[in-house]
Amino acid sequence: MDYYTLIFVFIALILCVISFYTVIRLLKGRKFVVSKKTLENLLNGLDICLFVNESHSCRLLFVNEKLKKIFNIKGEVAGKHSYDVLGHCYESKAGFCPKERLIRDSEKVIVSELKHKANGKHYRLFAMLIDWIGIKDAQLVYLLDITETVKVEKQLRLMKSFINSSRRTTMACVRNDGKFSFFNPYSSELSGYSQQEMEESGISVLFDKKSQKVLKEEILPLIAENGEHRFEMPLVNKNGKTHQMDYLGFQVESDLREEFGFVGHDITGMRELEDELLKAKKCAEHANSAKIEFLMAMSHEIRTPMNAIIGMTKIALNADDPKKKEECLKKIEKSSWYLLNVINEILDISKIEANRTELVPKVFDFESTVKNIFDMLDIHSKGKRHKFIVNIGDVPASLIGDDVRLSQIIVNLLSNAVKFTPENGTVTFEIKNLGEDDESCELQVEVKDSGIGISAQQQERIFDSYEHSNSSVERKFGSAGLGLAISKKIVELMGGRLWVESELGKGAKFLFTVKLQKDKSGNKRLKIDSAEDDCFQKTGKLEIRPAANNVNKEQIIKIPEAFMPEAAPFKLEALKPVAEISIPGDRKVVLLAEDVDVNRELITMFFKGSGIIFDFAENGREAVALFSRDPDRYCLILMDVQMPVMDGYEATRKIRALEPDWSKQIPIIAMTANVFKEEIDLCFEVGMDDHVGKPVDMDLLREKIISFLMPSVEE
Repeated sequence: MDYYTLIFVFIALILCVISFYTVIRLLKGRKFVVSKKTLENLLNGLDICLFVNESHSCRLLFVNEKLKKIFNIKGEVAGKHSYDVLGHCYESKAGFCPKERLIRDSEKVIVSELKHKANGKHYRLFAMLIDWIGIKDAQLVYLLDITETVKVEKQLRLMKSFINSSRRTTMACVRNDGKFSFFNPYSSELSGYSQQEMEESGISVLFDKKSQKVLKEEILPLIAENGEHRFEMPLVNKNGKTHQMDYLGFQVESDLREEFGFVGHDITGMRELEDELLKAKKCAEHANSAKIEFLMAMSHEIRTPMNAIIGMTKIALNADDPKKKEECLKKIEKSSWYLLNVINEILDISKIEANRTELVPKVFDFESTVKNIFDMLDIHSKGKRHKFIVNIGDVPASLIGDDVRLSQIIVNLLSNAVKFTPENGTVTFEIKNLGEDDESCELQVEVKDSGIGISAQQQERIFDSYEHSNSSVERKFGSAGLGLAISKKIVELMGGRLWVESELGKGAKFLFTVKLQKDKSGNKRLKIDSAEDDCFQKTGKLEIRPAANNVNKEQIIKIPEAFMPEAAPFKLEALKPVAEISIPGDRKVVLLAEDVDVNRELITMFFKGSGIIFDFAENGREAVALFSRDPDRYCLILMDVQMPVMDGYEATRKIRALEPDWSKQIPIIAMTANVFKEEIDLCFEVGMDDHVGKPVDMDLLREKIISFLMPSVEE
């Protein structure tokens, strides 16, 4: 039975009761006199159940037909005890015949509720005293079937308990004016506002003005249009804490006014978890991407010297000139040392990442360590004429620690400083004594250069094992770019920290701290100050002046000139004369963009006698400038990818973007050690026409060049 049917039945019952009550009051007030038969007919015509009995004896005087039918009463019942006839139908006798209460207050109507045993229905009993025909103070009892009412009331109580017991769900009804017509206790608890504050202020205490505007102008119209709408909205409680809420809004049926119901769940924790998972996913993806890039970079770094070794070996085997053989062998030696350095760096970082690196502390002479460090350096490399300053504070000459690893860190930092400092620049090496006691000494090592500097963005990832601040620059100076990552991890193993202070274009200063144990068997002190040492600046010799307690000792450190290995990634299966290539048209020159001079030499040597003329660019910017100056000079471009200043990808984009039509058509062949599928795909994406991997198969390269320059020629 629905809500409106219940209302209709209830109104009908009320009208019946009113009619019956009017009749009874007339009888009670003796306004008119009727016969017993007439009165019984009148009561039998009412659509309610009733009976009349004596108030003292509870003997039945009358039972109407409606009650007999509902309760299945057969035969004559007059004179029988009312409970004997009717009471057995009920679970409880209490309240069935409240004669004592009626006698005490004859003007009252006593109300009670009983449940029928057989049909399970609920009835409400109304009992009062009346004057029955010939009998004073008779008891009239009439019954109303309230089964549906009891059911609804039970459902309402259950629903109220359900709503009020919820500790995770807010429930509320909101009128058009933004005031609450209902809200459950958890809504108040979550908001931090009292029930009175919620009732007086409405939704204005829960949402900021922006959210209120969205709710009024967007959400409510959607609910009105679709019947319901799900949305998220931040709720700000009394203490200022924000809860991210997931709401289901819906229209509430009401004849009085338009109302909206909202059921909300606090999803703050879920959203925070999702954010954390998203961050973790991004970190994992970044780490995976970085490892792939690292693998690509290391593949390139290994292929580069290997290709030079293979290429120069082939050239040496086929060369008749002893000087040429010697030149090739020297380049093979340089490339071999470079390859060994790359392999050592990869092994070092792999062991550190696997936590398999162990420090080997021992007593070492700090003075000898400094000598060995300078023996490994190329202070005057490439004739740059650096000004090199060394300042070592008053430190113990004999210490306990892993001197090999300490030297590795310092050599790496000094080597980088020399590499990236331009001609006539300054490199400063300084060791400070931060403090010592009887057991240990804490040192701070600083290496400062006046080189290209490091941007803030690069500083964030310069110590990452899988990142390079500038891979093309690292490769230019003969490094796999892992030195800083290795150094940082070793410093941390030694209980210190490594950091950088720099601005782009203003040089860089790398600093690290380390705590070493003191060797109690010796008391020598070491102090170096070369800032004003003209001999060192001119000859590369460093004078070590011991501290006061060793003033008679003087030693000279000779700093030898070292080589900087170059590399050439090319593979020549057989060095044989190349047939002349007849290039049609006026464009006769091939533009070769390659930063390694040995690579350029190999290309020109292989195509010697072919009739091809080469112009060389050492980086992408030079390639773009040469082509822009005279596009019609060039018939084809061989483009390396990893180059300093500007890489091959960017150079290709810029060439393709130039105005002349030929810039869109000129064949560009990538010639690079980047041989992963992603790298090859990127070559085509930026506008290159083909790809040749290193080590370069020269015959394949020749075929590709001919296929672009002489497409109709069949080999």
